[in-house]
Amino acid sequence: MAQVQSLARPQRANKRLKFLIGGLLILVAVAYLTVSALNSTSAYYRTPTEVLEQKDQLVGKPLRVSGKLLAETIVWKPKTMELTFEVSDDNGARLPIYFKGVKPDNMTEAAEVIVEGKLRPDGVVEAKSLLLKCPSRYEEGVTTDIRVESPSK
Repeated sequence: MAQVQSLARPQRANKRLKFLIGGLLILVAVAYLTVSALNSTSAYYRTPTEVLEQKDQLVGKPLRVSGKLLAETIVWKPKTMELTFEVSDDNGARLPIYFKGVKPDNMTEAAEVIVEGKLRPDGVVEAKSLLLKCPSRYEEGVTTDIRVESPSK
């Protein structure tokens, strides 16, 4: 009988150890996901003027640009699903944007665009997502947001 008790104790200790290790792994995973989510959303919106002034420092880095959509600059190539357009700010600075993905239906109605992507060396922002702020048809001064993501490469 003494042998049976001595075998039961190590099994309980093994179960506790496995439970403890599992709990620690879950905590580490949650902490990692929290930190990575905060880092991906920490970029603030830049204006086209700021991007053009800091072009050398921003090349290849993730950024968000907010600007007025210049509807006359929209070029859509449906065969290749390529969308190019320009955004501007109050200073008149114009920044070209390239997006590969589905063109939003109400692109020409958008008043403001928030672009998430990276600045290429040629000065074009390669967008991975677009957020369009469109005027509401029902309430004056209210905008509706539409988000479009580029397919993963």
